[in-house]
Amino acid sequence: MPLDNELTAKIFGEVENAEENAFTQLAIELISAEMLIVLQRQASIQLPGGKHWEPSTPVQQMAKTVPKTNMLGECDMAVLDNLLRSKPSISSHNLETLVMWWQNKPSHYLDSLSPAERTKVLEKMAMKIQSKEAKDAALRATKIRLTQDVTKWGGAWSKEEVQSRLDEIGSGQWREALLAQIRFQKTVLNSAGERHLFQESREKRKYTVEELKRNLMSILEANFNVPQIPQPGGLAYRSREERQVVVSDC
Repeated sequence: MPLDNELTAKIFGEVENAEENAFTQLAIELISAEMLIVLQRQASIQLPGGKHWEPSTPVQQMAKTVPKTNMLGECDMAVLDNLLRSKPSISSHNLETLVMWWQNKPSHYLDSLSPAERTKVLEKMAMKIQSKEAKDAALRATKIRLTQDVTKWGGAWSKEEVQSRLDEIGSGQWREALLAQIRFQKTVLNSAGERHLFQESREKRKYTVEELKRNLMSILEANFNVPQIPQPGGLAYRSREERQVVVSDC
C-alpha cells in the first residue's frame, strides 16, 4: 500500500516486510468492514440515500447550534449523580430544579437585564406560579370532593365487593354509585386502564348501568396486585427496640 498520506504513513511506517504488509492490510480491511456495518446501522439516515444525506439550507442553519459532543449531557449526569449521593432523600422535582439552575444560570441572565426587563420577567414567572398553584388547588378540591362522594357509598370498593355493595343500595342509585367509584379510581388513585373505561359515555351514548359495572370491574382487575415499587432515598426510622439498644450502648 503506498504511503501517500499521514495516516497510511503511521500505519505502515513500521512494516518491515511483505508478510507484515499483507497482515496489516488485512487487519485494516477487517476493521473497516466492521466499522462500516456499525455506521450503516447507526447512521443510515446520514449516509447516501438517507433523509439527512443532503440537508436543506434551513436544516443546516438550525444544525449550527447543535452541540458537537455529548459533553453537556455527561456533565448534567455527573451533577445528578453527585446530588443523588449527597442528598438521597431529594425529590425528582428538586433534582430537576437544581440541575437546570446550575446549567442555565438564570441568575446571570437576570443580572444582564435592565431593571424594567427584569421586573417584566419576574412578573411573568410569578403569574405562571400562581396559575400552577390555582390548578393544583382545583385538583386538590376535586380529589376531596370525589373522596367524599365515594365515602358516601362505603369507600373505595374492591373487585369482590362490587356486587354486594350494589345489593345494599337501591337500584335507582347504582349509576351514581358506580360513577363515583370510577371517578375516584381515575382522578384520586390514577388507576391504569383504557381511556373509555373511565368515561361516562361513548360515541354520544351514555353507558348503561351494566356497562359501567363492567368498566369498574375491568379497572379494578387491571389494578389488582400492582407491584410495589421501592422509592429511592427517604429516611429510615428505627424501631423502639433498636433505639433502646443504641441508647444503652452510649
